[in-house]
Amino acid sequence: MPDCMASRTESRLAIAPIGALAILLMATPLASTQSAVPAQYFGMHYVKSQPWPTIPFGSLRLRDTDTRWQQMNPARGVYDFSTLDAYLALAHVHGMSDVVLVLGGTPNWVSSGPANAVCDYTSVAPGSCAPPTDLNSDGTGTDQAWRSFIYQLAAHVAELNRSIYSPVATYEMWNEFTRNTESWTGSQAEMVRLVQDAYCILKGAGTITATGESCTAQTFHVPAINLAPHALVVGPSAQASSPDLDTLGAFFSTFGAISPGATGAIDIIATHNYTYGSGCCAAAEALAAQWSALRRVLPATAAGLPVWSTEGSWGDTATKEPDLDMQSAYVARAYLLGWSIGFQRMYWYAWGNSWGRLWSQSGVNGCSDQGSGAGCTSPAAQAYAEVYSWMVGNTLTRPCSATGSVYSCQFTRPNGTRTLAVWDTSMSCLGGFCARSSYNFPPGYSSYVDLANVRHNLRGRSVWIGAKPVLLLSSTLTSSGSLRHAIGKRPGAAISASVSQPLSRKSENRSRLRW
Repeated sequence: MPDCMASRTESRLAIAPIGALAILLMATPLASTQSAVPAQYFGMHYVKSQPWPTIPFGSLRLRDTDTRWQQMNPARGVYDFSTLDAYLALAHVHGMSDVVLVLGGTPNWVSSGPANAVCDYTSVAPGSCAPPTDLNSDGTGTDQAWRSFIYQLAAHVAELNRSIYSPVATYEMWNEFTRNTESWTGSQAEMVRLVQDAYCILKGAGTITATGESCTAQTFHVPAINLAPHALVVGPSAQASSPDLDTLGAFFSTFGAISPGATGAIDIIATHNYTYGSGCCAAAEALAAQWSALRRVLPATAAGLPVWSTEGSWGDTATKEPDLDMQSAYVARAYLLGWSIGFQRMYWYAWGNSWGRLWSQSGVNGCSDQGSGAGCTSPAAQAYAEVYSWMVGNTLTRPCSATGSVYSCQFTRPNGTRTLAVWDTSMSCLGGFCARSSYNFPPGYSSYVDLANVRHNLRGRSVWIGAKPVLLLSSTLTSSGSLRHAIGKRPGAAISASVSQPLSRKSENRSRLRW
């Protein structure tokens, strides 16, 4: 057995028994069963040096886009929002009205560790992971550098011409603050202070726990507050594993009960959900265990907040999910399970990055676009578009559950017809061959569509299924008595022709930050 296939089996067994996952999925109280899946559930990471993604998605998260605090505020009193403006203009051109801006990254000029070269983005300037010098470890201090930056940023965004620029709908406070050597070396109290100060300026509410200050322009020494009253504020994100989740839980537990504390300045909890292990390969079903671990560490004061997965994928494509078919399987299974578990948004990392790669430029991974500059999308990009069409606008009416190794999730369309996504986690793919098992489907279904957007008629009471989910389609009677299949608009169809041939396995010098 090839190493990757052996590791895939070991990874699946190490995560949790299938039965345990099924119980976890069934036991979770789900808001997702009460409302239709919004387009914003499907988030994406993208950099503007690449062509705009050819697949549908509902929200863009600006991360690794040169829009950090350290770059937008490179010197005291100096602000440069030109790169942010370029992204907001590009988003507007493509009809993308939901943009998440990730804050964080302390500028070198105000960093308390200006020589720290271990911090993320040291190539820009060292010290981005240290708290600012005007902030004390107990959360006291003026924090005026951060306050002035948030004011200038929010005021700038508020003044942009909406006929040219998309708004920033959401501000995320810090990226993976739980990585306490590379992303954030400050204290919990200092992070709470940053969040509360930003929340006041953006939304005009709250009290500063450490200083007892009320939220007014006068006390904050800024011209105005409440500059983005309709924006959402996402808390500092954490990787969805130990010890990071413990740090996130402590962040809420320590301050959540203090008036109002961190919880009162946060609208959304953010986790980063990568499900790979030490070897090949990633398993989307591990999302259930990550969700359960998150719920265990959250105190009651934070338990009612929505949860977004603001980053996630199989990880490094070359080592964690090199098989093209299993990449497609992962994308579909992750988004189906994520909604069923309770995530209200999931942001794929990333469109053209070596992590979670869905697109390659010409000359990379066997892509040849014959000089068009369009690059090549992978089959997993088609799978992303297809599962988008399966879910968006439809309501999950039966959460994903497993019988043995077979998972199924039922959705209902606005017209009342039902669809059923099914897959078998005991099956796998390698080198273009996918093993399959026979599945006895319930009555009422007459055809199915696969992740390549090919429809097949059903005959008898069984269908072959495998690692890649398929969507069973029911039939309804029209007023004339003829059969009409319950299939909706399929955005994925528009990109079928652009999906590249199987990519070569030649290696790249890949890293998470390589685009």
